[in-house]
Amino acid sequence: MMKGLAPVATNTLRELVRSKLFYNLVLFSALLIGASIFVAQLTVGEWSRVILDMGLSSIEGVGVLLACLIGVGLVAGEIDRRTIYPTLAKPVTRATFLTARYAGLALILAANVALMLGVLALTLRMAGSHYSPASLPAALLLLIELWLIAALAMFYASFTTPTLAVAFCLSTFLVGHLVSDLRAYGERSKSAVLLLAIAIFRRRDLK
Repeated sequence: MMKGLAPVATNTLRELVRSKLFYNLVLFSALLIGASIFVAQLTVGEWSRVILDMGLSSIEGVGVLLACLIGVGLVAGEIDRRTIYPTLAKPVTRATFLTARYAGLALILAANVALMLGVLALTLRMAGSHYSPASLPAALLLLIELWLIAALAMFYASFTTPTLAVAFCLSTFLVGHLVSDLRAYGERSKSAVLLLAIAIFRRRDLK
């Protein structure tokens, strides 16, 4: 399995670095983080708190789009272009191929988070502030979340269409973040269906 892992992962990383979608989303995230300094001027309170919250939210939102869109494309694109067949014809198993593709995507997501943290640090410095002690652990948890979303994207893309795979991936992300709200609403509701759904989510917290 390890024999074909490195070449496929390296090729995946090279392919993603050349992707226009990657650069567009990274630029969009950087602009959002930079714009947070102007939004902070319109608020009452600590500027650093507003900039940090907006920055981390931008990193998460753009990161989820990257993980979903690129994760689905890594599998569905190979199948649509039929470029997966020559690769699998070589001594490369399906597990090795998927693991290598995922490894390349995980590295590009880590690079994206690191780059956006640099932009966030620069924005905070321009505002005369600095990182809070909890920002780096929060960024690490965001990266782990993005890795999980990427794995789900590739999983969904392996058995359904690209459009449905992206929809399933984003739906899983949204449901995971709405679990606490669903719990609070379910405690005030008398709907049997909703109460059953809340009971299931209590056992499988997707957040």
